[in-house]
Amino acid sequence: MVFSMSDIDQLRAFVAAADCGSFSAAARNLGKAQSVISTTISNLEIDLNLPLFDREGYRPVLTEQGISVLRHARTVLESVDALRGQAEALNGAMEPSFSLYVEDGLLVERVRSLIGELSETFPVIELSIEQRPRDMILNAFESGEANGAFVTQAPEGERHYQSRGIGFQRIVPVCRADHPLAAKKRVSRSDLACYRQIVEGLPSSSKRHFSPDVWVSVNPDIRKQLVSDGLGWAELPVTTVERDVLDGELKVIDYAFAQNAILKTVDFLTSNPSVDGPVMRWAIEQISSWDQRAWIGDHQVGRR
Repeated sequence: MVFSMSDIDQLRAFVAAADCGSFSAAARNLGKAQSVISTTISNLEIDLNLPLFDREGYRPVLTEQGISVLRHARTVLESVDALRGQAEALNGAMEPSFSLYVEDGLLVERVRSLIGELSETFPVIELSIEQRPRDMILNAFESGEANGAFVTQAPEGERHYQSRGIGFQRIVPVCRADHPLAAKKRVSRSDLACYRQIVEGLPSSSKRHFSPDVWVSVNPDIRKQLVSDGLGWAELPVTTVERDVLDGELKVIDYAFAQNAILKTVDFLTSNPSVDGPVMRWAIEQISSWDQRAWIGDHQVGRR
């Protein structure tokens, strides 16, 4: 069946009447006269050769046929709205697609909420979301695959993206509750050196290595699992370990030589060609209003 614009108007009037509960309420909702809505729905019933409403009572009530048609009408209108949105995107009014990257360990509740709000605000956009290690995300900007990204400590002076500082991530050292380090009140560097450390990168790439025995994983969830399995200790984001610490399964190690917690900057990166698009402008506006403590985690964790 090929739909004309008048057919679409009929379906909108029908759906509005069903949702609002009366022709008069549908008329107010659509900004039309009640007589126009009534006539439009009557014409739809004639075209379909089906009674969509029972008009015997005070308010029109959907018939069984009307209930069935309503489901299909909603599907048609959703497709029409999606088509219009895609046409606007192709005409340059909106980005046709948006690729968002999130560094491992940064997909906190606030970021997940942003993704949900983005999908509601721009329902027709083709959204791609990837969770990756930081270096892979930076490579995605270099290759032109990424539009926006949440990363920690973005290198400065890069020509492939713009960087905005938006907060801090708090990192604490943890071990399993029955690990030998958990029994020590104050832990020295020599104490740490006696036990395997689960690290993010190779020893040559970090100053945060205190043990000659290291295992490496860039994924904080994997590092936490190895710690939970009693296979070593690690410095991990509070947002990754806070529930395990508060439940008593993991314990924050109390450094004798430094602060327990370290802070990493959290940056939002935007590819240079994407900055002027309406989706990116909306995302930047939302993120700019955030509390910078979104990645700090529970303040009880790691406080002396």
